[in-house]
Amino acid sequence: MGSVNFFRNGYIACMDHTPTNFEVADVFEQIAQILESRSENPFKIRAYRNAVRTLENLPEPVSAIHSRGELKKISGFGEAIAGKTQEILTTGTCELYERLKAEEAAKEATPTHSEEDAPPEALAEGHITDEEIESPW
Repeated sequence: MGSVNFFRNGYIACMDHTPTNFEVADVFEQIAQILESRSENPFKIRAYRNAVRTLENLPEPVSAIHSRGELKKISGFGEAIAGKTQEILTTGTCELYERLKAEEAAKEATPTHSEEDAPPEALAEGHITDEEIESPW
């Protein structure tokens, strides 16, 4: 069985088929969203978003363009976007997207520490400690 990728639009892509323009665009949109959430280079974000619009408006499947070896002839597709498009068409994903997803998952899994988690002796000066709290009963 081929690899399986879940896309934000709710559909599943098995690598028993070639990803559609919209599936490739979805990977680029997710990359752009992650980069944007990290305040990364706005030019990179714009490049991925432009690729999304271009893919969604292509008059033919991007896989057909790829099979002719003409990905770099697509307006706005430089070396990086063309390479990632090829990677997505052949594997269903790309290394950058998988790395970004893994980093985001690790970040979400890392617990954040709050004042409530801190032992009483670790509370900073000016904070109320357990000893300072008086019960009304």
